[in-house]
Amino acid sequence: MFFGGLLALIIYGALAFPKFNDYTNQHYNYWDLSVKSSSIEDKFIYIDQMVKSFEGSDLAGTHNAILYKNPSNSFDANFKALVSLRDRLQEIKAMDVSSFEYQTAISQITAQEQGEASDMLSVLQGCWFKQNHPLYWGWIAGTIITVLIIFVIVGGVKLLDI
Repeated sequence: MFFGGLLALIIYGALAFPKFNDYTNQHYNYWDLSVKSSSIEDKFIYIDQMVKSFEGSDLAGTHNAILYKNPSNSFDANFKALVSLRDRLQEIKAMDVSSFEYQTAISQITAQEQGEASDMLSVLQGCWFKQNHPLYWGWIAGTIITVLIIFVIVGGVKLLDI
């Protein structure tokens, strides 16, 4: 039981890395690059690429939940928020850099990048995993890992009794 649980845990973990890498390469890298960018033009380009990456993903209508589906865990609502961020960046590009309006807009974008968007990104990622790799999605992954850890612990206890 110990060795079987340990082997299963190692295999499950090893198979998880390419799946998280797929999501990162297909979608999240654009967000990460937009946060690192110092110009509004570059931020817009990366967010626009992220929007485009999700447009062809067949995630419309999905939720990051099985029960208690609501707008907060809806791909559509969170994707709309991402699109509105891209559109806001487009508006900011046309503003005078020295204006109060521009400075206020930059403050709003910075605040969103520094934490307010984490829930949106989490839902987008959750919907992607639920659709593409459900065994590595949220509570299902947590349950699998917990069961495997229990096997390792119980097997280890039994192994020490021998």
